[in-house]
Amino acid sequence: LDRLGLRERTLVILTADHGEVFDRAHACRDRVSGKSCHQSHGLTWYDEEINVPIMISLPGTIPAGQVREDMAQHVDLPVTILGFLGIPAPAIMTGRDLGPALKGGPRLPDTPVYAESWVSRTWRTRDWKLIHHTRKDTICPTVAKAVCRDGARWFELFDLRVDPRERKDVSREHPGIVEDFAEKIEAYRMELYERSGGEGPNP
Repeated sequence: LDRLGLRERTLVILTADHGEVFDRAHACRDRVSGKSCHQSHGLTWYDEEINVPIMISLPGTIPAGQVREDMAQHVDLPVTILGFLGIPAPAIMTGRDLGPALKGGPRLPDTPVYAESWVSRTWRTRDWKLIHHTRKDTICPTVAKAVCRDGARWFELFDLRVDPRERKDVSREHPGIVEDFAEKIEAYRMELYERSGGEGPNP
């Protein structure tokens, strides 16, 4: 890019799809496939698996070397790219434009991070994370053996302020937060399906 004289006209984004499960507290095995979390991707929602790098460069527009503390998601990247191009994001997109923060602006208001698979979901704020395992989920991580059970939905809750490595499930100690976050998950899933024109999410 430097050789072609395109460096200051090119937005470069470096990111990744997921991390890996290394913490023994998060070890698990899928009861159906027999695979452990170390052999298969996407079985857990712990930060060591879902917290991935996002590095963005645009010389002359984005200050070099800054480290941001804003909560961000991959769904923010398309909206951010459109923002740099001056193109309004379609209403169906759920991400937000990170451009103002990347240009050195104030920290963006915290927006909960939502992620899902066919059998589990998570709702993460800066201070708390809820992992919702549906009845179809077939794993039971070490950290959650006290609450997980076959054939029933169950939850893991982590207080990230005092337990950033997600070693202690506190779902039993904070049933109000579990209920509140579980309701937020379902409300957000309905919003996503309504935006996409779907008839409704699967349970």
